[in-house]
Order: sequence, then structure tokens, then C-alpha cells
Amino acid sequence: MRAALAYALARGEYLRASVQPKTTSNNFMGKDIARSFEKIRSGEQIQIPTFTNVAAAVAAGVTAAKFPRRIIHLSAGGTGAVACLAISDGANWKQVAIGANAI
Repeated sequence: MRAALAYALARGEYLRASVQPKTTSNNFMGKDIARSFEKIRSGEQIQIPTFTNVAAAVAAGVTAAKFPRRIIHLSAGGTGAVACLAISDGANWKQVAIGANAI
């Protein structure tokens, strides 16, 4: 490969690289890491979308069927209009109550 590159450069030919060199390493133990995992590993904060309730999420186009396995924060969506998390099972939003403080 180096000989071919040197020969081409000596003849005035320019080769275009098909793969751009990576400026940052995004692999761990030889395996590529998705950008979402890079954010977690680097300590960046994960942002969960917030809606008032499920009706507001659906009005914004965030439906359980469209976003399976998605987590959203509902500021007044829980039982008794308290804050909760909701997880999509692909058909419905499942409520996860936010309880006492973690220890």
C-alpha cells in the first residue's frame, strides 16, 4: 500500500482516501461504542423529555407506538397529579412512580 502511494505521488497523482481518519477514539477494547454510550462514559447528563401528562406527549407526537422503550418525564402525569416517569411498552405508557429519596 505504501509503495503504491509513493508511486502515485511521485507521478503527480493524488489518491482520495475512502475513509476519513478518526479524530477521537470511539471504541473500547476494539469494539465501536455508540454515541449515546460515549455520552454516558464521558459523564454528560442524559436529558429525558418532559411533558405535563400523556395527553400532552401524544399531542406533541410522542406516542407509545411510535417510540417503544422510550422513557419520558411527566410533571403532573402520575396518580394524584404528581410527577412520574413513563415507559413505553410499544402500545401504552406505563407509569413509574417517583417515591422517596434514594439513599
